[in-house]
Amino acid sequence: ALPEYCLRDCAALDLIIKGEGEITLAAVLDAHAAGESPAVPGTCSIDGEGGFRDRGGLPRLREVDTLPWPYWPEGYLERFWSAGKSYGISSGRDIPLLATRGCPYRCSFCSSPAMWTTRYVMREVDDVIAEIRHYVEHYGITSFQLYDLTAFTRKRWTLEFCRRLAAENFGVRWSLPSGTRSEVLDDEVLELLRRTGCDYIAYAPESGAPSTLKRIRKRVRLERMEASIRMALARGLTVRTNLIIGFPDENRREMFQTLRFGLRMAALGVEEVPLFIFSAYPGTEIFRRLVDDGTVALDDNYFLDLVSINGKFSNLKPSGVSARHVSNVELATLRLLFMLMNYAIGYLLHPRRILRTVRNLVTGARSATVLENRLQDAIRRRRVRSA
Repeated sequence: ALPEYCLRDCAALDLIIKGEGEITLAAVLDAHAAGESPAVPGTCSIDGEGGFRDRGGLPRLREVDTLPWPYWPEGYLERFWSAGKSYGISSGRDIPLLATRGCPYRCSFCSSPAMWTTRYVMREVDDVIAEIRHYVEHYGITSFQLYDLTAFTRKRWTLEFCRRLAAENFGVRWSLPSGTRSEVLDDEVLELLRRTGCDYIAYAPESGAPSTLKRIRKRVRLERMEASIRMALARGLTVRTNLIIGFPDENRREMFQTLRFGLRMAALGVEEVPLFIFSAYPGTEIFRRLVDDGTVALDDNYFLDLVSINGKFSNLKPSGVSARHVSNVELATLRLLFMLMNYAIGYLLHPRRILRTVRNLVTGARSATVLENRLQDAIRRRRVRSA
């Protein structure tokens, strides 16, 4: 997203590879081994005169199924699992999986278009199923998690994938923790998801305000997504909905629309409705606009604030990336109050969750939600420290 800035800010960097790196990295290593210049197409560097050299755009791989599956060194996954890794819900001997690459949409708060272009590539279902089979047979996985930017966009592919999973009967569970769209998640698809072992699905409406969705170019129909969420809940799926407040031009009315939408989801039975405060990620359209108007200054404080957004109260909102109509303190307060109300509504209206959460924390059983996962992580860390 910021190749020239990175090269000039960190003198130890010689070369940057843009976009998908597999083929370009191999070319760089081949050139280096042959004693030739590693400055191949697809790379950026600073030349001998101090000028920035960009050698091409973002080459995209067209035949992703020709790439080998990820290499997991002997014993690595066991250390990975024993460390208590959690992305989404903890799921035992789980493994990350990508069934697609890229995203066809152009949301203005997302860096995907600048990093991946909008070319969306789905792997062949046969190759994805073969990879899962390999992990079951060689690593004894009990679940997999799809880390895709946008996992499901075509119903035909999704149905084929689920039917193949059902036919193989791997006996593993799986989840969609990254957030996905709802267009293809109708009755038929959601029933297949449940039957094939999918037990956790994250939707990504981002906002409950139609005007905000239009402004950030998030092409979502809230009524369609809510209908899909209701169907997923009716089938016993654990559902999460991701929301954001604090976009630069968002006003209080729009933020309260998002908060109201989130609380309605909690009342419906959505287990988790995390509320994030907007951060201007490098490479996004909003980021470029904020840099151009002087709102964001690229320095170490900016980058440190990005990674501390979920830290102490003063860092709940990155400094220098402000909503124009609401103060940082107000945003942080809204977020804190919303999260308390969200979980209160969820547990009071669905009291069985209280017993389940207590049981999972006491016994260390498989967590059902990210909240339970984080509480289990905290208990585990405390036990390690006291030991």
